[in-house]
Amino acid sequence: MTAIRLLLPQGDVRRWHLALIARLENAGGHVGVATAPGPAAPLALRLCEEVEGLLYGARGAGLCERTDAAPVETASESGALIFDLTGAEATPAGALAPLYDGAPGDAA
Repeated sequence: MTAIRLLLPQGDVRRWHLALIARLENAGGHVGVATAPGPAAPLALRLCEEVEGLLYGARGAGLCERTDAAPVETASESGALIFDLTGAEATPAGALAPLYDGAPGDAA
């Protein structure tokens, strides 16, 4: 069983984070979660979300929407693969962070 640790942005958990956790667990992974401070979502992204809501109305919960159903933080396992999804410029030692056009976070 693969141990995975996800670092999620504090106060900015999105539905896609929860879907990722569920998919990793369904694939047999043992997923631990922690939150850490990260940059605020860029203004352009927040405005796009507002415009979509106005244009399309209540069309169900999108994967990019914020959620109050934040996952419970769990203790770290030794040897876990750590993925930093906070979008912060500095990544903790040993963690992997996805880059978009060479930069972390939603602003990229």
